[in-house]
Amino acid sequence: MASVSGASGLGNTSLRGFGGMATGIDRDSIIEQMTLGTTTKITNKKNDITSLQWKQEAYRNVIDKIINMEDNYFSYSSTTSLIDPSFFSKNQVTALGDSSVTKYITATGNSQMLDYISIRGVKQTASSAYMRSAEKETSNISFGKVNDTTGLDTEGTCRTSNLAGTSLQFGIWTDVDGGKFVNSASFTFPTSYKVEKKDQDGKVIGEETVTIDYTTADLSTAEGRKKLEDQLNEALQQSDTKLEGTKTFLKDVVKFKIDDSGNFQLEAGDKSAGGELRVKGFSSAMSALGFNAKKDGTTALDTSKGVSFADFNSHVDKTLEESSVKKQSLEEYMTGKKVSVTFGGQTKQIELITAKEAEAGVKSVEQLVENINKRLEDAFGKNNVVASSENGELTFKLGDNASEKTTLTVSSSSKEMRNLLGLENMSNKIDLDSSILSNWEKLGFDKNIKDEASRREALKDGLLINGVKIDINADTTVNQMMNAINSSKAGVKATYMSATNQFTLLASETGKGREISTSADAGADAATQAAANAATIIFGGTADKGFKAEDGKNAEIAVSYGNGEPTIVESTTNTINLEGLKITVSGEFGYDKAIDKYDSSKAITFNAKADADGAAERVKKFIDEYNALAGAVNSEMTTRPDKDYGPLTDEQKDEMSETSIENWEKKAKQGLLFGDSNLRGLSDSIQSMIVNMKKNGVDLKALQEIGISISDDIYSGGTLTFDETKFKDAMKNDPDKVASVICGNGDGKTGVIGTVNNVLSNYATRFSYKHGGSNGSLVEVAGTEKLSRSLTNNQIYKQLEQMQQDLETLKKRLSTEQDRYISQFSSMETLISQMNSQSSALSSLTGSM
Repeated sequence: MASVSGASGLGNTSLRGFGGMATGIDRDSIIEQMTLGTTTKITNKKNDITSLQWKQEAYRNVIDKIINMEDNYFSYSSTTSLIDPSFFSKNQVTALGDSSVTKYITATGNSQMLDYISIRGVKQTASSAYMRSAEKETSNISFGKVNDTTGLDTEGTCRTSNLAGTSLQFGIWTDVDGGKFVNSASFTFPTSYKVEKKDQDGKVIGEETVTIDYTTADLSTAEGRKKLEDQLNEALQQSDTKLEGTKTFLKDVVKFKIDDSGNFQLEAGDKSAGGELRVKGFSSAMSALGFNAKKDGTTALDTSKGVSFADFNSHVDKTLEESSVKKQSLEEYMTGKKVSVTFGGQTKQIELITAKEAEAGVKSVEQLVENINKRLEDAFGKNNVVASSENGELTFKLGDNASEKTTLTVSSSSKEMRNLLGLENMSNKIDLDSSILSNWEKLGFDKNIKDEASRREALKDGLLINGVKIDINADTTVNQMMNAINSSKAGVKATYMSATNQFTLLASETGKGREISTSADAGADAATQAAANAATIIFGGTADKGFKAEDGKNAEIAVSYGNGEPTIVESTTNTINLEGLKITVSGEFGYDKAIDKYDSSKAITFNAKADADGAAERVKKFIDEYNALAGAVNSEMTTRPDKDYGPLTDEQKDEMSETSIENWEKKAKQGLLFGDSNLRGLSDSIQSMIVNMKKNGVDLKALQEIGISISDDIYSGGTLTFDETKFKDAMKNDPDKVASVICGNGDGKTGVIGTVNNVLSNYATRFSYKHGGSNGSLVEVAGTEKLSRSLTNNQIYKQLEQMQQDLETLKKRLSTEQDRYISQFSSMETLISQMNSQSSALSSLTGSM
């Protein structure tokens, strides 16, 4: 082996205990020499394991090349397959005729009737059943909570939370390494959480969002405090946060409590955290939860090592309402706040109250409106978008200069602002992101029904479309409603056209017999009838308001088979199959409705040619991969190993650079399969592949004529050569000949691809049924990651298992030998130490005489 310095198999690791204290000898070095035989066996065994693993890698490199070829070229499901002769046929079809009509026809496939088939015309294309609702109502956009009943300057009108979005950081403090937190975890106070949504039978049908109201005025009541406490604990339960480095969930070791005084408190959970769980003093939620390290003016609590639950609870000096809820007047809250207003394709940010206006004082909605209108005029021009005060509310609406069809939206990215001001991404048309309830009147429901409970009752049974129940309710958003329809079995797709403010339902399939209905059958129960009524209101209407409904139609295509007389072919889709020729139509032509005849001058004929370039590219890639396999097998079989190179020990690697290690191991891995008996059969098969092809009916002269031949290099290992020019010429002149050579033509003639596949599958294949349950002889030897079951079911794996057991036995033997020698040296040290003591005592006695 090439020279590489290094320590022994044990390295310089000190043995247990201390040696040489009395004798002065190097105990560890002596023991290493005395156990050298065993340590050498350990090193050799490790090297043997590494060599076998490298050998397995070399096998798998070959195996994976074979399986990749099988996946790419020998499977009908592959997009690069060469097994289907139709790939080489004249399948590039061109429609010939007047360019004004050929644009409506596309064709693919192959047909022996190609020269006779023509399309005389298309009377009508296939269409889907269609329903378009009446135009929906538009409305003004109002801020529901901005009113004059208490005045804009009344303190406390707006309550906002300092707690939502902040977090508590937890951890267990340890004094190790100068002190640190371990097993940390964090909980962020969310604005909402998800709960299971169930139907009337208790079946889970999805999720719904529960919003946490941190600012509720009910915090002053026991019921309100308990509600918020339960919501926070439920959010904690759903967080699934674990203490770092453990399997313990935070939700199991901590609970939240709001006591009778309204103070936020921390309690231990049902399980142990494995130590004292503390709150980290820098947690952003501390102040909002009422914690004060200097409570009552006493010496400040040291929070650098965290705060125990007891210390946290005793240092809360404000109720949760006092510490986390900020109370402002509407004027204070709206100062500096902006809403996003979109009109006519333009979006502008409109400030509600500027700092200058607030300084002067905004006391009424009327004054607020006047100021906002100045900014709206600057943004969108005069009298396009205007603000007004209606029933004491701030309202946005289209002005006299704006078309009633123009979409106006007012929104805010701040959920807090939307909630406080009653603004939910509102639009003067249907607001897709708001609930059906919020869009009640715009959707066409009876505006005289003012009671919310009655409105909810009308929507509780969902919708009925084509006899299929769509599960929605008053809180479902319009977008969610359309998604529910589209994912149901109703067979329709719902869309919303914002330009005309209408809904459409389009059948998923084209053709006659496809209808859309929002009606219930006669005698339907009350719930079904209610669902039908709701669907009819949303998707129905009257013709004078734009409502339209059409049933599906079949395509009617006039086809001539060369006899001059057209045959009318009717299809539920716009694609028809004519004797192997797949034709798709996209428009009507050639039919004169006035005289009910087809115009022969508009007839379309077809010609076809083979895809010479595409076929050449795919065959070239196949031959490249085949040659890479042949080259790899030949290299493994003929490269002799260099006995001066082998696996490196860990100690040797420590003395080398990464580049040196990489170069060394590259050299050491060469020749591991030199003359390998398992690989020899594959090597012989590849080198005699041409002979196998001839046995399987491949005409070798025809093979050369299409540009494929065996390499002249006798040392190449059986690679093939590919003449791309010859191949393309063959594809243009005689594609059937190419298909026959590559794919075979039945009667036991498998062609090039079938022969290669049959030969290689003996050594590696995904399809074990081909060989009586075997995935190939090489897979049985080494396995492959491409076949997970083979990873632990191969010969090398079993050998490695046994070698690993042998290695563990040697390690135990070494430990036993070391223990024995250490014990002997310890005994010797003790005896010599005693003798030295006795000698010292005798010398002392002699000196005193």
